[in-house]
Amino acid sequence: MPLSFQRPKVWTIYLLVTLLPLIMASDNAFAGDSITTVTTYVVRTQEEREQTRWTLTEWLRIKERTKLMDVWLTMFSDPNKDKFRPELNASFLATRSTMQRKIDGAITEDGTSQGNTMKAQVWMTNLVSSRVGIRTLNIDLGFEAGGRDSGLLSPKNAATSSTVAASIPADLPSAKSNWYTMDVRLFGKNVQDSSLVLKYGLMQTKNSFQLSNSKLAPVLSKESDSVTASGSTVGAELQLYVTKWLGVEGTAHKYHATAVAYGNHTLDGTYGEELGFIEIGILRLQGGIYEERWSATWSAEKTSTLERGYVAGIKLLL
Repeated sequence: MPLSFQRPKVWTIYLLVTLLPLIMASDNAFAGDSITTVTTYVVRTQEEREQTRWTLTEWLRIKERTKLMDVWLTMFSDPNKDKFRPELNASFLATRSTMQRKIDGAITEDGTSQGNTMKAQVWMTNLVSSRVGIRTLNIDLGFEAGGRDSGLLSPKNAATSSTVAASIPADLPSAKSNWYTMDVRLFGKNVQDSSLVLKYGLMQTKNSFQLSNSKLAPVLSKESDSVTASGSTVGAELQLYVTKWLGVEGTAHKYHATAVAYGNHTLDGTYGEELGFIEIGILRLQGGIYEERWSATWSAEKTSTLERGYVAGIKLLL
């Protein structure tokens, strides 16, 4: 073969032998970078997709968290929106009950009665938040006046009626109580919102059930104020809406007499009610159960009264 045709082959082989190691080295370098780049891209892409992926579980979790945030925000005032706005609610409830009086554990009166409970509250809604001018817990101040009349006891059996009834005025035995309190409403933004109310104030009662049968007791029939007592009261009221028009309400009062007709006895009482309600605009129809107890401790004996039954009535929310 002529020499002119062999030289290109030689030079080609020489170039391949010389450049091949360099090409392989560069390929290995680029391959490492490519693997790193691809791996980083895959990881980052997966992270981004996981973060933006819509799932039913995550949607329910976000929805529940949003609800909790909304509930938390409603517990705080917004001075830019919440303006001072007085509110009023008033209620009248009729009661039907059984009444029982005991002296040293023995029943002396046992019967039924019909009475009533009346109550009115005035609220200085948004007074605190509008004056402070910063976000605060929804706390509103109010005033309350109320009264309870147990009604006259109608004995089931005349033989169980004690001698006390014969020695005191004809409109007894009965229990009539009034209270006047300063109220603090927590969390609720208005009178038609779920809320907790704390109360403290004064009470007065005209309660013949506290009277003693003991011969050591004063001649009560000769004293017109023998059944009168006064003192302090504390209480709480919880209102919870189940739906926008249906809810439950509970009230508890504790009475402690600090002034009684005679200094030789003490008098304490409690009252509680549990109501369900249906609301139509500003009118609330409510009904449930209630219980009232009184206890008097004399030097020679102890008297106690239990009144429990059903209660129903209306409330206006203005």
